[in-house]
Amino acid sequence: MLHKPFRKLWKRAHNQTLSQIEELGTYQICRTHDEARLLNYLEEHGLAINDTVDLVKVEDFAKTHTLAYQSRQLVIPERIAEQIYVQKID
Repeated sequence: MLHKPFRKLWKRAHNQTLSQIEELGTYQICRTHDEARLLNYLEEHGLAINDTVDLVKVEDFAKTHTLAYQSRQLVIPERIAEQIYVQKID
């Protein structure tokens, strides 16, 4: 069992979805919703939990987030971004 202060910090650090992010930068994928279609989508695009990605563009009108990783770029729609939890890497 986690101690209360650590549990609060862990929840805060792992409760921000990609869809909530507006600041460009480097992030780590911490967790996702446990849904087979989402996990398959991530696997098809070479992404997994603990991967590091660069958020290179947030398009408010289209509601998309563009990630750069492993010499690739992927535009993620809001529906999927809402199910991916990330943590900023300093």
